[in-house]
Amino acid sequence: VPYACISLSFSPTGEFLATAHVDNLGLYLWSNRTLFAHVSLKPLPHDIDIQLLQLPSTTQTASNVGELDDIEEEKDYQSPDHLETHLISFSSLANSRWQNLLDLDIIKKRNKPKEAPKAPKAAPFFLPTLPALNLQFDLRDVEKGDGAIKKIDLNKMIDNHTAFGKVLVECGKSDDFSQALEKLKSMGPSAVDFEVNSLFIEGGSPTLLEMFMRLVKFVFNSNRDFELGQAYLGLFLKVHGEAVATSTELSAMLSELQAAQESSWNRLQDRFSYCLSIVESLKIN
Repeated sequence: VPYACISLSFSPTGEFLATAHVDNLGLYLWSNRTLFAHVSLKPLPHDIDIQLLQLPSTTQTASNVGELDDIEEEKDYQSPDHLETHLISFSSLANSRWQNLLDLDIIKKRNKPKEAPKAPKAAPFFLPTLPALNLQFDLRDVEKGDGAIKKIDLNKMIDNHTAFGKVLVECGKSDDFSQALEKLKSMGPSAVDFEVNSLFIEGGSPTLLEMFMRLVKFVFNSNRDFELGQAYLGLFLKVHGEAVATSTELSAMLSELQAAQESSWNRLQDRFSYCLSIVESLKIN
């Protein structure tokens, strides 16, 4: 306001504010907008140009600044993906998307119907016949093969990598697993369980197992999506723990993954311990 305030007082209910100002007679009554509408209490920037408000009057002509203040729309605040690189952050996914990954097999077993679904009755089977006195089947549309056995290249026709497996391999070439992580985050618990189980088939190559372990290590080193990394690692070891233990290369990779996991968890545990000690100290005092 253009005149300095020399005295002020709130009403008992906090609905109105009465002020007195230099070189002005009488009291000025202000309405507390926080009781009627949402008012942002965020700090103002240092370089903001604060406009002056005119003192309240009994006339119905409102100041332009007051009108602008009334119709000001608050912009929706969007939190950044990561506040600080040295801080450990969680994902914004609901707990149901990752919390039950280790118990998904138990849930499926519990929800399994007691009686197996009954197969539908077989439909009647008819063979085309020719109009004749004697029963003759119509075989004119049957193509006669030459009886030669054709060789099939199973490696070209069968690709044992799922869509997520292909993305995982591509991300492994650049050692940037952001795209693979986003694909996992977009899946439901059942889809994640299927993808993890499809990483390794008995007698197959453990390449995808190594790629997935590098993905989890990437999550821990980025200090983001901490709870997802823990959940994915737990499911991975539950399904493929035996295969990892019997492989020398995967065992060495597991040691690196353990070091990255311990580094992240120790920092988080130190913060927890610090907060608990402060709370206990306040209780004693």
